[in-house]
Amino acid sequence: MRVLLTTVGSRGDAQPFVALGVGLAAARHTVTVNTHTRFRSLVEDAGLVFAPLSDAILDCLDSDLGRDAIENSSTPLGWARTIAKSYRAISTAQRSMVDEAWTAAEAAQPNVIVFHQKAFWGTGFAQRLGARAVLATL
Repeated sequence: MRVLLTTVGSRGDAQPFVALGVGLAAARHTVTVNTHTRFRSLVEDAGLVFAPLSDAILDCLDSDLGRDAIENSSTPLGWARTIAKSYRAISTAQRSMVDEAWTAAEAAQPNVIVFHQKAFWGTGFAQRLGARAVLATL
């Protein structure tokens, strides 16, 4: 079976998907892991196929704007200000990630897509490719 694992976020979001991929590969499945470029070596060192997602969304979170958003979004007004300030950067990064994830899905031609909840495209891509979709929550 061909499996596409797709995850967005920190190493704590990527590493469990890599571990799952190792188990699936040991069971003789073909596994592609679609995650951020900064985790390429994590995926490849595990002997899995890597399909890149841009680090742009993580770079946004690592910026002053991102830190401010995390620290000052605990109230509805703070959340509204965060959205207003970060909309352009975040929406551009998300559009790029969806495009990159679609490229990975087309290349992998998976029978099943296992996706992190932040990889919101999992179900839609699976439907489009005639594959099954599995939400894997951590």
